[in-house]
Amino acid sequence: MNRITISNELDAISFFESYLEHPELINPDNIRVEGWDVFRIHLTGEKFHNSITPSVMKGIIDLQQSLYEAFALAVYNDKNISRLTIAQKKHLEIQVVITEGSTNLDIDINALFMGFVNETVGKMSSTQAMLLFVFFIVTYFGHSAWKSWMDKKRAIAEKEIDSETQKHLVDSLSDNNKRMVDVLEKVATNNEKAKVIYVQSDETRNRLVRSTRYADEININNLTEITGENAEELTRQPRTGWEVVRLDGRYRLLSVNSTSTLERKVKIRNLDTGREITASLEDSTLDNQHLQRLGSAEWGLHPATLKVKAKMKLDQVKDAVIISVDNIEEDIKFDDSEDRSND
Repeated sequence: MNRITISNELDAISFFESYLEHPELINPDNIRVEGWDVFRIHLTGEKFHNSITPSVMKGIIDLQQSLYEAFALAVYNDKNISRLTIAQKKHLEIQVVITEGSTNLDIDINALFMGFVNETVGKMSSTQAMLLFVFFIVTYFGHSAWKSWMDKKRAIAEKEIDSETQKHLVDSLSDNNKRMVDVLEKVATNNEKAKVIYVQSDETRNRLVRSTRYADEININNLTEITGENAEELTRQPRTGWEVVRLDGRYRLLSVNSTSTLERKVKIRNLDTGREITASLEDSTLDNQHLQRLGSAEWGLHPATLKVKAKMKLDQVKDAVIISVDNIEEDIKFDDSEDRSND
């Protein structure tokens, strides 16, 4: 298979589209990220002369945390960064170069990729880890993702984010921007881990931009120029309530608590995201049937496919309820030595 070089968003689009159509034909050993422009945030202001403030450093640390979590999710099936070794963190450490003039924060995407490759040799689950890392690069550092996010933030700040406005925002994107956003959403829809990265990128981006609010002017990736006042306004957190969501997927049953006849509680871990939640059973008339199957999954160390609904705000989950137990994979048994299934 020919070598695939990803040096810009158009290359990334082609890679994602190939993955969506024929993932079995993708060979991660033939993929390279080379020639990608540095990601630059240009800051001007009294406090920004070849230096950065603690608040900006906090934004960069949040970005670094997200990178660690994406790597852990890709390689270990769990975004808990305690799984990472010191060597892995060192190779994945973001190197911020502060250049002359006001303040340019430059992040070398190519160096990040090489750090990823150095730490995934022999550990990658075939194409999956490569897909997720390229997805992370485009979602966090790509022009299209930033433009889409910025346009939505401006519409929200102007209280114009209705269905018609959202349609207009999509229509206003260039063909390439729109194509990239569509592809990112398709990948996130088809891959639970990519969905976690996609959702988390918005919050990380929000914190990064907010950390620059004390600058006079901010230029992000040669894409848009805003003032510090704009940065604060655009990243002000709206007072949103809890949103009802579906968390269907493959789970490991960690414990089943049936001591109360009024509410049966089940602690579960999503095998794609590593998220652990405690859920109750929806219908008491089905308790015995569900508990029997859940008990079988727990004691037999088998994965279970569950339909789960819950309330979610940012990364918080509450009031989770198991709607049904669709499948118990009795041919697969968890290996506690690695805390993951032998599939």
